Amino acid sequence: MRPHEAHGFREDHAAPRSLAEFLARAGVRERYPHYDLGAAEARLLRATPHAPVPGHRARRRSAHGWSDPARDCPLDAERARRDLKAVCLAAVCAPKAEAQLAAFVTGGHADLPGAVVFGCLLYLAGLREGAGFWWQFAAGSGSARTSSAAYCLFLDHSRRGEHHDARFWARELGRRGYRPGGRRDPREVRLCAQAAVLRYVDQLDDPDLGPVPLPRPGLTAVLAAFRPPAPVSVRVAAPRLSTGPLRHPALTAAARGSVVQAGTGEALAQARRALAVVRVLERHPLGVRPAQLQRESGLGAAALRPLLAMLCEEGYAQRPGAQVYARGPALDRLAAPGGRGLADQLQRTLSPARDRAGAAVHL
Repeated sequence: MRPHEAHGFREDHAAPRSLAEFLARAGVRERYPHYDLGAAEARLLRATPHAPVPGHRARRRSAHGWSDPARDCPLDAERARRDLKAVCLAAVCAPKAEAQLAAFVTGGHADLPGAVVFGCLLYLAGLREGAGFWWQFAAGSGSARTSSAAYCLFLDHSRRGEHHDARFWARELGRRGYRPGGRRDPREVRLCAQAAVLRYVDQLDDPDLGPVPLPRPGLTAVLAAFRPPAPVSVRVAAPRLSTGPLRHPALTAAARGSVVQAGTGEALAQARRALAVVRVLERHPLGVRPAQLQRESGLGAAALRPLLAMLCEEGYAQRPGAQVYARGPALDRLAAPGGRGLADQLQRTLSPARDRAGAAVHL
């Protein structure tokens, strides 16, 4: 046998196939193009039964559907992520949150309840590592006032799949007799609210602790951006409805190119900076380096760094390699063929608003 025949080649073999032909044959076809994977996951999370533990009495479910560390351990990562966002929203929207955060900012970063609120703000802004630092600082005191920080750590480790550490905090919560309760808020967080938090956070490089986020004065002003909108009363008798669509004043001003009111303009500017970064990522499907991102977006390194961290955490960007950023899976879902990705995303957002308002919601 000739050497070239030993490797599966013959002289009379046809011309080699092109790489495009091999890739076309290797592609995976979508067998269920209309299947709503997000809705299926939500159904599974709601309907998954918890196996009873031998020798333990059955525990009643937590109020408002919270995950119970005494029962739900190990906890599903997606459920932990949703619960953790709801816990953080409840902490920053609490009536005492502003006073606690102010005491933390002005009191030398020693106020424990304020550290919990600050950690929750960091988590909502996309600074996950910094949030865990301040939760550990508060929960390590062993005080009953900081049980919510221990609960955040239980959820955070479950979200990461670190079940050994999650069990540690579950045992600590059981020792304190803590059970989650209160209203559970499943709404999403606005991108401009996340960017507003980053304006009031400094990163301190400690030689022993590493990067530690510290608050700037004025951080309490961003709490209002996370509070739910005030309920709108509807008059049934003889309503006078506008023929045009309802729009936020900031969006109207942006469309007209006019000046917006104080407070709204800065939030809109932060959202525009994030949009500028996303547009650069769209133009470079194979990835782009931070230096080129700065040139094309017009942002400095100090403004670009927290925006990239936030966009990566929310799935709008990703890092395929060292010092390389590309568009994330969230953008691919929004740009699905036929607009199905965007339609599904809007439906999942509008459905909770419809249920909460008790009325039809249209966009």
